[in-house]
Amino acid sequence: MSRVGNAVTICKNHLYWKDDALIIYFAHEKTDQEQNKPGDPRHIYANPFQPYICPILSLGIFFLIVDITSTADRRIFSGSNQYCRFHKSLKSQLSEDLTFGFSSEDYGTHSIRKGAATFTSSGSTACPSFAAISLRAGWSMGGVTSAYIHYQGAGDQHVGRTVCGLNPLHPSFAVLPPRFVPDYDPKPLLRVLFSNFDSQTVYFQEVLTMTTASVIYHMKWLQDNLEVGHPLFSTDLFRIASDRPFSEMVECRNWKPGDVLRATGIPPHVHILLNTTEISEHQKRIPDLVSVKVVEALEERNQLFRNASKDDVRQFIMDAVQIALGGGAQEPEILPDAQPRAPRPASAEADRPQLYLTDKNKMTRIPPDFTLPSGNLQTAWSWYCCWDDQRKIPPLRAVFGHELSRSLSARFASYRTLMEAILKEAQKQGVWEETTDPAKAKDILKHVDLSGILPVRSPGGRIRRLDQLNWTTLANDFYATRQKLLQKPPTDDPQDGDDEETDDDEMADA
Repeated sequence: MSRVGNAVTICKNHLYWKDDALIIYFAHEKTDQEQNKPGDPRHIYANPFQPYICPILSLGIFFLIVDITSTADRRIFSGSNQYCRFHKSLKSQLSEDLTFGFSSEDYGTHSIRKGAATFTSSGSTACPSFAAISLRAGWSMGGVTSAYIHYQGAGDQHVGRTVCGLNPLHPSFAVLPPRFVPDYDPKPLLRVLFSNFDSQTVYFQEVLTMTTASVIYHMKWLQDNLEVGHPLFSTDLFRIASDRPFSEMVECRNWKPGDVLRATGIPPHVHILLNTTEISEHQKRIPDLVSVKVVEALEERNQLFRNASKDDVRQFIMDAVQIALGGGAQEPEILPDAQPRAPRPASAEADRPQLYLTDKNKMTRIPPDFTLPSGNLQTAWSWYCCWDDQRKIPPLRAVFGHELSRSLSARFASYRTLMEAILKEAQKQGVWEETTDPAKAKDILKHVDLSGILPVRSPGGRIRRLDQLNWTTLANDFYATRQKLLQKPPTDDPQDGDDEETDDDEMADA
């Protein structure tokens, strides 16, 4: 919206980056002939949704191609006749389908300025104030009006977001510009792209950082829409190999609480749109969250509704809704006679179990690509007792065989048999304790005497480290030991024979 005569004289020290906007100070304005007015900054915003009109992306491309830090000229657009050069370039780009029935001679540099003002003042039903638009364009509003209506940053920020093409009737109007992610330091990359980056002022370094982030964010779009021989593709950015994928260097999204970068120029109705959108997203998740909470409760408290009335069930579901949405309701109490099994750790209580649909249209808590853990006995025991918080897989002692794929059924049966035998030994010896803490589970295994169910010595007589052997090996040993007990011949002592027969029957029942 500025005059081209002002734009071609912009210098490096006129550019700053503040919050989420590029700020430009003009050295001279038509309405300030005596130059006695304070310089009012213009706020320029990025438009990541329409890169072909994004001013931040355009500046980023220009800075990379000319290496803006390599020239000693203070001006951004160096040269003695940039006004005419821009005018000729504009006319050369106007084809018949872009002139809307007019001749290209009817267009000039002032067409952009007045078209931008028209779009900003009447392009939607939520336009900035006329005063803010007039001040941005540098128009005089008359003696009395100019005496009482003065520039303020908030109004110019609203104009800046509107004139860059963002939709003022959509929550995306509050989008932040593309920027480097917090855990990435862009300075080594910028030193490669700009030969004298370190010698620039801190303010201009920030401008180079943000404009380069926009170019990186739009790299795929640029490669798809610019001609193959474009000078941009010859810059170092498109030639060097980075130690990190470019797609992981930058991010672009709406502002949210906790962001260091503050969103500016947001009118009240956009804040309402943002809150409404967030509420709508929560509402869409209610059915899934409630069903997950109910299924979780049923699985962990298998007798929860045995003695429950309709009112009890209704109240439970209402409480589940509050918990799922982060409300203040207390977790439903366990009804009488309900026995919890395999409780989740307190640290994972806020996580929700992931449910999957099998090929037979049955719900399961186990992902389709799940495989039984391989490794030593400690690993297998930890999986048997504890949750996998990363993938939200419950302890395997709380998993049913039908939840696993058929290809794992035999292996899971062998695993379950061994683990249950160890559990019984721990209970018999008084060292078992209900836990989901991996450290405590390993400590329980350490104190269980397994000599009654597994061979503790090798055929050579050496003591075996049972907790370090592969669980599949121990499962085979357990099966072989059990088979030997079943095939052991009776002794001559009638009492011993009776006892052994009883033991055999118990083993067969097991």
